[in-house]
Amino acid sequence: MTWTARLALSFLAVICTQSLFAQGQNTPWSSTELADAFINAFMNEAGRTGAFTADQLDDMSTIGDTIKTAMDKMARSNKSSKGKLQALNMAFASSMAEIAAVEQGGLSVDAKTNAIADSLNSAFYQTTGAANPQFVNEIRSLITMFAQSSANEVSYGGGYGGQSAGAAASAAAAGGGGQGGYGNLGGQGAGAAAAAAASAAEQGGYGGL
Repeated sequence: MTWTARLALSFLAVICTQSLFAQGQNTPWSSTELADAFINAFMNEAGRTGAFTADQLDDMSTIGDTIKTAMDKMARSNKSSKGKLQALNMAFASSMAEIAAVEQGGLSVDAKTNAIADSLNSAFYQTTGAANPQFVNEIRSLITMFAQSSANEVSYGGGYGGQSAGAAASAAAAGGGGQGGYGNLGGQGAGAAAAAAASAAEQGGYGGL
């Protein structure tokens, strides 16, 4: 993957985190309890769509549990902040996007994209009472970008030292570029990137967020 693709992924990662917290937007990430409910609602809806394999749903569940555990730990230690919740949101959203775009199996990428969008919409309604179309549309764009990136890697090889696109975006959102860059995450996927982001948030990372 070229440096321009890396820059695009990082830029979109930042946009996604900012849009969810934009003024006037409803966010389920304002508290640990609401965030837990949002992830649970998303997972329940994703499981009902029939778009994903059992393994993909298991990956989603594992990532969601990792994020929820990190938020719970931050809340208990009084280290929770808007910035850290933003970073964890990006880790969760980019990981879901990567599963839809990159992992083999299940329905087509378009069908999985619609399934994730519908699941996000439902989760927003269940937890905040309103939709957040800007965020959902940006996740659609992120899935498209991941799918194109994956296709390019298959065609040309290289990119992130074997790291997946979702891991790269999560690392970018977590400030990975300033902590040794992308090479340290070689071979890791969305789940590992989400775990790394969660760990960094618990420890007060993300460049002082």
